[in-house]
Amino acid sequence: MILGRREAIVGIGGLGLAASVFGMTGPADTPVTPEPLKVHAARRGLNFGAMIRTAYLQEPALVKLLLDEADMTVAEVEMKWGAIERTRGNPYYGEADQIARFCKKNSLRLRGHAGFWYRNIPQWAELAMKGPDWRKVLLARVSSMIGHYRGRVSEWDVVNEAIDATDSSFFPRQVPFGRPMDFGYIADAFHAAREADPSTLLFYNDFGMEYDTPLEDQRRAGLLALLDELRRRNAPIQGFGLQAHLGVHRNFNAKKLRAFLGEVAARGVIIRLTEFDVMDRYAAAPPGARDQAVADHARRFLDAAFDEPQVKGLVCWGIRDRDSWVLQEKWTRGLLERPLPWDDQLRRKPLWTAIAAAFDAAPVRQPG
Repeated sequence: MILGRREAIVGIGGLGLAASVFGMTGPADTPVTPEPLKVHAARRGLNFGAMIRTAYLQEPALVKLLLDEADMTVAEVEMKWGAIERTRGNPYYGEADQIARFCKKNSLRLRGHAGFWYRNIPQWAELAMKGPDWRKVLLARVSSMIGHYRGRVSEWDVVNEAIDATDSSFFPRQVPFGRPMDFGYIADAFHAAREADPSTLLFYNDFGMEYDTPLEDQRRAGLLALLDELRRRNAPIQGFGLQAHLGVHRNFNAKKLRAFLGEVAARGVIIRLTEFDVMDRYAAAPPGARDQAVADHARRFLDAAFDEPQVKGLVCWGIRDRDSWVLQEKWTRGLLERPLPWDDQLRRKPLWTAIAAAFDAAPVRQPG
């Protein structure tokens, strides 16, 4: 059975819940100073960032928190194809430019997300992807988008979520092309991105490689095969973004994650955790206990991830709980879900402490 993005992230049924939430204990609580997360991170050569929307820029308290805590940010939808070029040949960069100006003014590193993602493309482009000119259309998008921000974006997710898998195999995603694909178009996208901006770091970004399941074994194998193919084609890939949408009910194997990250690093790319949050929908416990379960699970994951020196930082997919994409999904309606480091009143939660402690415990590395 082929699982979609949501099913792969959420997991099947809640297997492993008892072990993940009630039967295991996390690392001993480590006292941390109240300094911002970016300070904890910087001491180890790491970055801390958070996703934003243009609407956030109208909330002074949220802006202050972001600037206090983070040294990097990424736009949620404002730089995606479907938001930029609703009409063919008539791109509108207004909201994306607003975020870029905000970052420049406040010396925030800006991640570009994303050059190509199959789930956010204009209707006209979705039709074009099924025709003979699909490659020309796709590469024009990558070139124009990255070229528009030449010299202003520190790193780009050139292609996002292009690997599909079953429990027994992996393959390039066929959506939206409507035909079997190979990894060649991804290499072409990286070449186009490098030509559009010689200075930005170029990443491939994907999900579903964090846990110990047959499906995620295949997704990890697919990622390594993709990296090998991109190198074979001399594609200028420099980074891998592991999204890190976690869930307290999932079966986490620190040794397996650490080995995978080592294999990625051995292929000469840096690694960033790019869309971090922790879902707790299966944790049937009072809010305080659920917050602690989230924090403990995150700490185990982050300790394993940060042990790899080529992991250069962490970006949360949001700031406060109520804005998380997790709460927007149908499968979470009416459930608590507190997946981010700050609550709706912008107060630090146990997850904040777990992230700070994981930064403090990480080996020192060269910044990336």
